[in-house]
Amino acid sequence: MSDNPFYERGMIRDPARFFGRQRELREIFDLLRTGQNVSIIGDSKIGKSSLLYYIYTTGGDRLSVDYTFIFLDLMRVTNEADFYERVVEELGDAGNTTRQFERSLRGRRVILAVDEFERFKDDDFSAQVVNRLRSLAQGPELTLVLATHQPLETLFPHEGGVSPFYNIFHRCVLGVFTEAEARQLLTSLLAEAAVTFSEAEVKRLLNITGCHPYQLQVATYHLFASRTGGREDWEAAYQDELTGGYYRQTPAARPATRRRADELRVFISSTMSDLRPERQAMTETLWDLELTPIFAEDFGSRPDTPRKVCLSEVAESHIYIGVFGRRYGYITDKGISATEEEYQKAKECGLPILIYVKEEAEENRHVQLRRFLKELQSYESGHILSNFSTPEELQRKVRADVLRELKRMARR
Repeated sequence: MSDNPFYERGMIRDPARFFGRQRELREIFDLLRTGQNVSIIGDSKIGKSSLLYYIYTTGGDRLSVDYTFIFLDLMRVTNEADFYERVVEELGDAGNTTRQFERSLRGRRVILAVDEFERFKDDDFSAQVVNRLRSLAQGPELTLVLATHQPLETLFPHEGGVSPFYNIFHRCVLGVFTEAEARQLLTSLLAEAAVTFSEAEVKRLLNITGCHPYQLQVATYHLFASRTGGREDWEAAYQDELTGGYYRQTPAARPATRRRADELRVFISSTMSDLRPERQAMTETLWDLELTPIFAEDFGSRPDTPRKVCLSEVAESHIYIGVFGRRYGYITDKGISATEEEYQKAKECGLPILIYVKEEAEENRHVQLRRFLKELQSYESGHILSNFSTPEELQRKVRADVLRELKRMARR
């Protein structure tokens, strides 16, 4: 039996097994070269820890200046004194106080990569440790790279007095792989194996995992195992691992179900390539509310045209959600985008319409999208639009707004 190369489940420590994230790495290292602090935000198992550890292990080679890189997982740290002791020890000194930490920093260029930074919210740490880190990270000796599930402004909101902790950080939001990154992982890990996948199998892997890094490893592991004496029904094995408590199942991995008479369907309309993390965040929220998200990636193979299928799915839904960022999308023979057609269909059918707009400089938006958004805000015929900046913020807003609409529907 060939050794299965798709065994990764936790943080990837071997740089040779780290794939993708090249755009994020270029951006982060460009910031680090100029002493800028970075906040990496992403969902559970999206790859934050692996990215952080890769920065730690390869940073010395990528930056020409003599930096000292330190990696610290706060889940292994017991309290504030333990935090200082571990960092000071990495710098070759001894001590467990802020003062000793400052002394150890003198004359150095230190990049401190901290995983699970949420731990600083616990009672084992005082508010002063965050304020002190902020002060030190504004000097030339310390640069911070932090990984969290939520934005820093949510975790450490500004409460007056000292300046906000979060305003010294550049944000890097980590989403799913691009298709090219997912394919690179598959190709590289299969290169020395005695098993090959057909193009149809590769497409199936990408489809059922949504190019989620962790889910891609799990699904591909079971497909590989099915060829080498493992469980034949690899998709069922994949679902079993996801739902067996190892990892909370996400929408991209949910099996398709027959349409029930009592299901409530929410149609998600947006461009795909630039809003993939946002689409994933919304569908996860809708599943948690026991609603059925309707999105084009899940339509499967059908004999009708994509336009006919999309518009019929809108008509058979109960709520319409439109999410817009930079792109306007594919322009149909009517001179408007497919997403605008879906909106028009939802309005024609009288669906509750919820519109969310990602914060962007106006000049970055497609000119047609700017026109469309202006029409959507019409005082007489438009809607109240909601702005957001991260997938997590979008999740919170979608949850609140959809629950409000469900209550209205229940009253009716």
